[in-house]
Amino acid sequence: GDAVFWPLAGLVFFFFVTHAMGSNAWLSWMADLVPPDIQGRYWGWRQVGTSAAAAMARFGFGFFLDLHHNPYGYLAIFAFATVLGVADALLFIPVLHRAPKRMPRNASLWSGLAGSLADPGLRRMIATYLLWMLSNCVMGATVFRFLRGHVGMGIFAFAVIEMLTLGCFTVFSLLWGHFSDRHGHRGPVVLCLMIHGLCPIAYFFAGPGDWGL
Repeated sequence: GDAVFWPLAGLVFFFFVTHAMGSNAWLSWMADLVPPDIQGRYWGWRQVGTSAAAAMARFGFGFFLDLHHNPYGYLAIFAFATVLGVADALLFIPVLHRAPKRMPRNASLWSGLAGSLADPGLRRMIATYLLWMLSNCVMGATVFRFLRGHVGMGIFAFAVIEMLTLGCFTVFSLLWGHFSDRHGHRGPVVLCLMIHGLCPIAYFFAGPGDWGL
């Protein structure tokens, strides 16, 4: 009911706000630390490690939730994830970072933003990213309800599919990382966005019990 929905919605909102703040700082930090000539390979190997770990976690915890499908099962997973998240943040403390750039006292944040937006390439990149995120948000609000309610998938079925997805992600991350270092970043980005847009067409052919599609 509403008594549960609004506190949960507030927590989700707080999570995404802090995630957005941290992502900006983290990506800038990595751009400082990783030399430009190996960025593709670095991000490729990084994605290999993160997606492989995520695949194992999805499979293992999906199996765990099928055995302990109750509030205590979810509580155990959330508590475990919280401990790992705090430990992960603490590991960043000894990592080197550049000194922050101090803005002049009379500088305006909005004037600096307006100056950056004067670059047409940046505006096109922002528009592309905005449309991509919008498509993800629209799909994210419906796809799990569709797969659970219409197709009839269980928690472990979700875990298996996500594990297979992350396995493919692991393999192709390494491939695209090396390709980007040799041929630039635009080609892989455009091709992957096109494939990403075509994939949801498969949902039109999915019926009850047809989660293999």
